[in-house]
Amino acid sequence: MKNLKKFHQRRVIKYLNQVLPILLSCGFDKQTLVIRVQPKDLLFILSFFKNHSSLQYKVLTAISGVDFPCRKKRFEVVYDLLSVRFNSLRIKTFVDEITPLISSFLFSAVQRGGNVKFGIFLEFSLKKTMK
Repeated sequence: MKNLKKFHQRRVIKYLNQVLPILLSCGFDKQTLVIRVQPKDLLFILSFFKNHSSLQYKVLTAISGVDFPCRKKRFEVVYDLLSVRFNSLRIKTFVDEITPLISSFLFSAVQRGGNVKFGIFLEFSLKKTMK
């Protein structure tokens, strides 16, 4: 059974790297799919995973951040998503204390309005999104 799970995980990683060449990295941490993206690609990636008919990552469970003061892009911002069909997904991106991170209203759990949390500036997209 463990070999079947590893086989499935390798197939998912291969598929995502083919379909989304903009991913910086893609892998699994236990049963959670973890991907890293550039901040400029975040909205597209969130939309892709939410609206893809086979993936269905419809629930945003958390947006969190980690401060690495020694790095140039010191903030790691993490979006945790859940799928009805699959396990959880973690999308990571990195920003500095000056550059705003574009966020979105793709998920109803995201608060409307600008936020500053721990020095991370979030700008919310005003584009209409599909539900």
